[in-house]
Amino acid sequence: MDTQKHTHITPLITREDFQAGYMKPGGYSLEDIAAAIIDNVTRPKEELTPRQMEGLRKFKYHGSWNLAQPEDLANLHKFFDIFNDVYFNGVLTGHCKLEWFDSTARGVRRVAWGICELELPRRARDPRFKFEKPWAPIGIRKVDGRYNKAGPSYRVERYLNCLAHEMLHAVFVVYACGCINGCRQKADVAWGIHGGHDDSFLSAAYAIEKVEKVNRDAGYFGLLGLNLDLYRINGVIYKVQEGVNLPPDSELRRLGLDIKELLEDLAVHRKYNAKEYRVKQHARQLMKSNRCLIRNWSVGEECEICHSVLATMRA
Repeated sequence: MDTQKHTHITPLITREDFQAGYMKPGGYSLEDIAAAIIDNVTRPKEELTPRQMEGLRKFKYHGSWNLAQPEDLANLHKFFDIFNDVYFNGVLTGHCKLEWFDSTARGVRRVAWGICELELPRRARDPRFKFEKPWAPIGIRKVDGRYNKAGPSYRVERYLNCLAHEMLHAVFVVYACGCINGCRQKADVAWGIHGGHDDSFLSAAYAIEKVEKVNRDAGYFGLLGLNLDLYRINGVIYKVQEGVNLPPDSELRRLGLDIKELLEDLAVHRKYNAKEYRVKQHARQLMKSNRCLIRNWSVGEECEICHSVLATMRA
């Protein structure tokens, strides 16, 4: 019996393959997907694909955001099409669905600014609605009034950054191989330990940020000139908070990150999380102290739900 472990060697992604209709979902390694994205966004202007040129034309003539209705879903769809053409050469066409969610959402949506999920054909939640290819729904959280900077310009900047971030996740989610011959282990590390912000994601995000960084002194205005921030430093911070070792300074420099800035932001996050934890602990303590005594009809205030008497008990 052959007990040798076989390792899946995924095919390379050529420039001709990285376009809508040519890529096979679930067929490539994380490293090759990142390399294809980096190669696509760093092309010289004379080598841009027809799809990228079409995306640039869309942005030039229709690249506006409705400030009167910042949360209009049509805004997201418009810039999804532009980003899909310019950054990803259309490979997300037909694989994503966009939606808004707010602070009242449950689960991870309560704390996330954006979310990208994976739905496979064989794991459809509702058997009445079957789909034939991987589906990556993208949700963007609405900016509510709790933020002092929640004006239209701040909202648009936040939404564009989150959309580009989640679309990059979607490319990896749809096209990364998850077979049992070594690929699934890599995917589990990338998503289970790093939350999707592994080195492949960070390097591709860094490439997109670099081509969008405007340098007026040098006469460079980027592909779209949006100065996008894909929150790479937040991805590293979340990994460290979950127990992952901080990457060495040389690795951080390769990914365009400053260790000094990273440590400062990490201290801020830890301080905020400690304060939030104390508030939650205090709320739990109050919940334990105030209980509704259904069978004790003594004098006191009534419960709004069951109309029985409330008695305050010391913890």
